[in-house]
Formats: sequence, structure tokens, C-alpha cells
Amino acid sequence: SFDYLDVIGKLATQTGATTDLIQAFQLGALESGSSIEQANKAIQKFSKQVGEAQGGLATYKDIFKELDVEILNADGSTRNFDDVLLDTADGLQNLESSFRRNSILTQLFGRAGQNLSAILVNGSEEIQKFIDRNKSLGLAIEMDSIKKVEKFNDRVSRIGFSFRALRDSIT
Repeated sequence: SFDYLDVIGKLATQTGATTDLIQAFQLGALESGSSIEQANKAIQKFSKQVGEAQGGLATYKDIFKELDVEILNADGSTRNFDDVLLDTADGLQNLESSFRRNSILTQLFGRAGQNLSAILVNGSEEIQKFIDRNKSLGLAIEMDSIKKVEKFNDRVSRIGFSFRALRDSIT
């Protein structure tokens, strides 16, 4: 379970997603027949595609424009991950063509996108329901606890490296 929490913490650091959103996304993935690993990969892929859009790559800029999702705040700073994802879910919900929706899901979230459509295509309210349910079931672990576990795991890893280096130098 420490490794599981460590992955959540590192994913939050890498993507800017909140740990609540990551955990709810994982719950939604399991309930839709997908896996935690696919949910994590989808979050990473989405973060990359938002960065590509922000960098001016027309493919992703056009997708976010079609979904009516702003990547930047009025002052030019990048919006936070959760807000962009929630707006994307609302945009996906508003698409009339399921074919176009599936295409966009795959482009923004990778192969796991279609598997995670139950979480993503019913709008931000559906994602919020997963967050709330995760909390009400007592499954949500607070960010502070996750960060402490992440630091602990990192320390244990460094100790392991030290023992391996000592063993290697002796042999």
C-alpha cells in the first residue's frame, strides 16, 4: 500500500492533478472495467496533451477549442490540471457525435480513453460524484499523508541503494 500511495503522490507531482482527483479517477477506472495503471497513464497522457496545446501544437489546440476548454487563465498563467480536466469532461458531454467523442478521448487520454469514457463523457458532475463517493467510502487518503508516505518510500529506497552499494563493494 505504500507503493500505491507513492505512485499517487508522484503522479500528482508530475501532472499537477490533485490526489483527490487521481484517486477518484482510479475508482472510476475500476468501476468501468479498466485498471488503476490505465487510469494513471491516461492522466499522464492528458497532462502531456494539455502541454502540447499550450505549446501551440495545432492538433490539441483545436481539440480544446472544439471542447470550449481554456488552457490559460486571463492573466496568461496555466490553469490548474483539475479545472482543465473537468472542463474537458463537460466539453465531451456536449459533443453530439459519439464517433468524434471516441476520437478525442483517444487523442487526449491514449488507448485507455475509451475505456474511461464512463468517467469522462458525463461531465464534471460525474467526476465530482466519484470524488465524493471515494471520500464517503473512506477510500480517499489526504494529500499530507500521501506526501509523508512518498518521503518515507524515498528514504527506504535510498537505504536499499546504500546496502546494495556496500554489498557490491565488499564482493
